[in-house]
Amino acid sequence: MPRRKSIENSSLEIETARSTPEKARSEAPTDRIEFDVAEARAEAEAIEKTRTESELSNIREQIGRHAESEPNPKRKAATTELGGDFKDQIGKDGTISLKSEQKQAVDKAVERFSGETRFSPPSLAIGQRVATEYDSRTRSFATRSRIETLSDGKKVFVAKNYPLSAIHRVADAFGNWLSGSKMAKAITNKEWKRRYEEKSRVPTIESGDPRTVITPFLENVNAADYFSFSHEMENLGALSELKDDGIGEKTEMAERIIDELGNIHAEGMAWGEFIPDNVIITEGGKPVITESEVAYYKDVPLVEQKARDMRDFIISAAGDLNKGEKLTDYFDFAKTLIDRHPDPEVRKEVVRLAKEKPSWWRKALRAVHELPRLGVGGKEYDKIIAAIAVTEV
Repeated sequence: MPRRKSIENSSLEIETARSTPEKARSEAPTDRIEFDVAEARAEAEAIEKTRTESELSNIREQIGRHAESEPNPKRKAATTELGGDFKDQIGKDGTISLKSEQKQAVDKAVERFSGETRFSPPSLAIGQRVATEYDSRTRSFATRSRIETLSDGKKVFVAKNYPLSAIHRVADAFGNWLSGSKMAKAITNKEWKRRYEEKSRVPTIESGDPRTVITPFLENVNAADYFSFSHEMENLGALSELKDDGIGEKTEMAERIIDELGNIHAEGMAWGEFIPDNVIITEGGKPVITESEVAYYKDVPLVEQKARDMRDFIISAAGDLNKGEKLTDYFDFAKTLIDRHPDPEVRKEVVRLAKEKPSWWRKALRAVHELPRLGVGGKEYDKIIAAIAVTEV
């Protein structure tokens, strides 16, 4: 932070010294010089403290005022390709209506799951494994999940907003505020369910439980697992063909994910928390964006929201590919993804955000929340941001 007062004092001292005869300077009392320096330092520190306190006060006011985001435009109706075992039960509104016996089975499963998660402790340091049918490393902090097979053999994916997850959500909102991410998870049950169901790219199944969202189960591999651990995992379930993919195939997958994000942005909405952990790869190599409970503060311009989606994905995907494929050419990777986005305004905004200089205290606290959220180290983060910042658009 600039110390303008100190600089002015220093300039005055230098000019005075130049105009003072050598003998007079040598005879000047040293205690007076020391006093002047100490006084100038104290004034500079007081100015910096006042500015810092003012900035913190403004941020506290902003997060309180903008914590609740405006709802995003409702998504387009889901297509049958994401209907799983329920393709023939998707209605015109994009939701799935269950048959009587299916609904009874689902209601029992939800009731049973609610009982099991009622006293589930909050996930603050290590999340719970996401329900999959392969050797997944992906974990969730805000929800619990499971796969249920109905009596007719059809499978559903159940996501549960367990009671004590509110502790994580508040902590996460505070961490996002500290890092300047300008977004937050839904805190209330009503808002969580509304966001999840409105934004879900997979058709949802009606549930009367305010803490539960149900969708068809889709065979998948999480994108973070794919980018980081595909060579290590012995079991990739129904998508075993992904195991031997290298940096070329994975970069192409990242481009397809950006295509999906571009489709969402074209609908007039942004996602929030757009990282590989919140993307699944389904059969045929189709990426599907998930984890839809995050929203940006309502005063963040839409083009900035979209650019933040892009920035988060580039950083986190590059970090994952560094783990899985030793990726170090961050400039080429960043440019490939930025050029892929269809909106030139978003492309420019991504670069502008990368050029922004964070306040010293936000940079100091980055390791508390921002780096773990994106899955990268500090040096790696700086390199990727620098690569984005020099990209020509």
